[in-house]
Order: sequence, then structure tokens, then C-alpha cells
Amino acid sequence: MITDAKYLKIIFLNHASFLIESNESILILDPWLEGNAFFNGWSLIDKSTSNKKLKDLIKEKKKKVFIWYSHEHSDHLSFSFLKSIKKINLSILFQNTIDKRVSSALKENKFHVEDLKNGVKKKIDENISITTWSWKDGDSFCLIKVKDFIILNLNDCNFQNYKDFELLLKKIRKYKLKIDILFTQFGYANWIGNETDSKLRIKASEEKLNRLKMQNLFIKPKYIIPFASFIHFCHQENMYMNDYQNTPLKVLNSEKTFEFRENILFLKPYDSFSLGSKINLGNDLKNLSSKSVIHWENLFKKEFNIIKTSKNFEFNKLKKSFIYYKTWANKMSFYLPILLEYFKFIKPIKVLITDNNQIFELSYINGLKKTDNKIWNISLSFEVLNYIFENEYGLNTTQVNARFRSNNISPNKNKRLFYRFFLFQELIKNGYNISNPVQYCLKITFLFFTKLKRISKFFN
Repeated sequence: MITDAKYLKIIFLNHASFLIESNESILILDPWLEGNAFFNGWSLIDKSTSNKKLKDLIKEKKKKVFIWYSHEHSDHLSFSFLKSIKKINLSILFQNTIDKRVSSALKENKFHVEDLKNGVKKKIDENISITTWSWKDGDSFCLIKVKDFIILNLNDCNFQNYKDFELLLKKIRKYKLKIDILFTQFGYANWIGNETDSKLRIKASEEKLNRLKMQNLFIKPKYIIPFASFIHFCHQENMYMNDYQNTPLKVLNSEKTFEFRENILFLKPYDSFSLGSKINLGNDLKNLSSKSVIHWENLFKKEFNIIKTSKNFEFNKLKKSFIYYKTWANKMSFYLPILLEYFKFIKPIKVLITDNNQIFELSYINGLKKTDNKIWNISLSFEVLNYIFENEYGLNTTQVNARFRSNNISPNKNKRLFYRFFLFQELIKNGYNISNPVQYCLKITFLFFTKLKRISKFFN
């Protein structure tokens, strides 16, 4: 069945989410439409979207529904949205991972999940198909074919050098397709220094613009739609991170985008455009973009609601949580954390709890204990530290939500000590653990030997 041109359209939803509709199907990508993400670290700038609005739209259309998730971060995979549509018959599409954690969790909640193998096309209907590839750090990207239109969605995937782009082009080159629309991230999205480290955030925002330039150079898309950055850091512990964030106007006025800025187009929630004809696409997008840029600039300038930390310190709870974490991490990692700490590859870290200004030492060998030592590596609140202990994605969330500080005396060194101490949590989360001993051993060998020159990323 060939779809009537008027039914081939894209509707932008919010942040990193949009949907593609034919007269048979609806394909939704990364819907996060309301609420906060990353343990109250991020909030949507535009709050006009909601789970209910999209749910009502889906029910009204009465079409086959597919939801594609790029990765498990909560600004992409929103469980509040999934709960709201639990009674709707749909299929969830997710990359085929080693650990199967996400797909298993979704299946346990009675969702129909398809694990998409790298580079294997998934047919949605006669007019829509999607091909997914896994990328670094648990991310994935996809190539979507909508009749004669080709859409490349890179979302958060970090393509930052010649080697990365060569690998990307090698994956998509076999399709011999010209990219019509590129969806890609435009703002920084993780902890970048303390309050005084504004130069680091300036550099990070410029790096995102430079990445846009490289994507245009290598991929050569007809149009670029920046997204995945319509958020603000919303907690009192991280609000300073908003100081040098990129905005649509900043992207368009940058010298780095000068040569191709006419092809950079922004969308706001519920903007829609037809994929019926390539002839009208440019004018349609430019008309939407001019209004959208003003829309976003006005929102970026508004005062944000700030979430405050609750002063609630419970030593016994923290100690119990750390015992749980330490036991779990050692057991799942063949007790390598203890061994590495014994041989000083991993060092105990000292954490300043901001709720009561007490310093605690964390050790895989000695556990958690209060110390009179005044020198600390990392400062954070009780609730954040406890969150790290209780959740296998705790460090990953904290890296993104920026709700911590590194001691200004050697901040980079202290940050590395912090990340290194919880490295095994990251490995376990990504499937490198006792459940997959072969992959685990290969990964550890890789970290220690084949990356010896850059081992400081993990162990310095």
C-alpha cells in the first residue's frame, strides 16, 4: 500500500522526541514529554507537552504504534510515559545489547519488545523502515526511510573525530542514500566543572558547535534539525551549569555554522511538516524554524523553577546502602574491586556530605567510615550519594545531572578518582559482569592492555 502524501508527516514533540506518521503506522522516537529526568537534575524548558496529549493522539489515530528508544537515559526512555500507555497495543524497538537489561525490564512489564540487530532493517509498513546501530556508552543511532526521504537520527551519539565519522559512513554508505534530514544534539549534557570552571563550559558549548560543523562536512545532509538539548539543569546543586548552554540563536550566529546555517532549522513542540514532496520541504521547514527560534529564545531567557535539596542525613541508611553496593559490585565483578584496591589501582575516596559537612571514606575493603581528615575528593548531598549506592545506573545518572562538586584542589584528578571508584558499576550496568564472563574478561583485558596509553581515563 502506498501512503497518500498528506499522511506522510513528521510531528516534533519535545527535546529529543518526534513521531513519523503514515496512513498505517505511527513511529515515535524517544518520547520524554513531562516530569524531570536524571534524579531531579533536568527539566524540560517547554512544558506544553504531556503524556496524556500523546496518548490521546495515538488512541485517536487507531494505527499501528511503534516506539524506538535510542538508549536508557531518562530524557529518552521515560517510564512515566510508558506507564501512561500500558494498555495500548504497541511494539517497542530497542538496540540489541549484551546485558538485555532494558528489553528485559520492558518485557517484565508486559510490553512487546523487538531487539534490533545492528544494521538490519526493520520494516514498519510499506513506506517506513528503520535501521539501528549501537554506538559508544550505550547509545545508538538510526536511519529511517520514509518513502523517498532519508532521516538520520544521531541523538546523543558522540561522533567527534575523523575515525568516528569514517565508521559512521561505512555503516550507512552501503545504502547509497543521500541524507535529507539529520537530527542531532546541540548542547552539552553532563557535569562540566564546578561553578568557577566557566571556561570548561564555554569550551564544551563550542565543541558541540564544532561537532555540528563536522557532521555537515562528513554527512552532507540537506537539512540539519538540532534537538536533544531543550532542557535546563533544574536543581540548586546544578543550576550554575546553565550559564553557557547553547541556544538556537547561538547555534545560528556561530562562526562555526556560518557556511551552512541556512540549512540549520529548529522545531518547537507540535510543529509538523509533510514528507509528501521534497520540493516544498525546505520552505515548510524554514517557515517553522523562524517562529521556533523565537519561541525557544524566549523560553531560555525565562527564570526556571529550582528544586531544593532536602536536608535529610541518615547515617545508618547510608552505611546499609554502601554495604549493599560493595557486596553487589564485588560479587558481580569476580571480586576485582577489592583486588585492585589492595594493589592501589583503585584508591578509597573521601566524600564530603553537604547536608552536615561531614567527610566519609569509601573503600571496597574497609567499607564506609567517618574520617577526621579534612581533605575530600567529591562533595554531594546525602540523597545523591545514597542514590548512587542503591541504583546500578547511579554514577551514570550523577555524571549527567551534575549534582556534585570536585574538590577545587586538583579538580580533574578528584573527578577521575570518583569515576574510577565506581567504574565497576558502569561495567556491570553495560553487561560486563559475572553473567557474561567471556565479555567481562575481554573488556578488562582491553582496558588494561590495548588501551594502556589512555588508561588514565579509567585508572589515573
